[in-house]
Amino acid sequence: MSIPFVKETKRKIAETKKEGNELYVLIEGFQARLVDETTAWIIRKLLDAKIKFDPKAKVFLPNQRERLAVPKSPHKHKDSQEHFGRITHRRLIKVTDTSFADLNKAGLAGAYPQISRGVQIRIKV
Repeated sequence: MSIPFVKETKRKIAETKKEGNELYVLIEGFQARLVDETTAWIIRKLLDAKIKFDPKAKVFLPNQRERLAVPKSPHKHKDSQEHFGRITHRRLIKVTDTSFADLNKAGLAGAYPQISRGVQIRIKV
C-alpha cells in the first residue's frame, strides 16, 4: 500500500519533466545584504549549469513587516511598552523549461552549505 503523499510527490516530479514548466526559487531572510548575496550566488549557479532563465528578471517582492509591543512591567503599566519589529526581505527568481533534476545538477536541490543560516530558500512548482 502506497502513501498518498509519496504518490503526489512523484506526480509533481513527473509533471515538472514536461517542457514549458516554470519553477520559482524564493529567497527569504531578515538581512537584505544576505538575501542579495544568496540571490547572486543562485544566479551564478544557474548560469554555470546553463539553465534557462532571465538573469535580469529577479523580482523584488514586498517586504513583510512584523511588529510587536510587549509591556515592560509584568503586572501593570499598560502604557509603558517596548516595541519590537522585524522585516523579512524576499526575492523571486523564475526558472523556465527545467525540472528538479536540472536544479539538482546545478546544486540547488537539497542542502545548501554555502549560504548563511539567516536565509531560507524554497523551490515552488
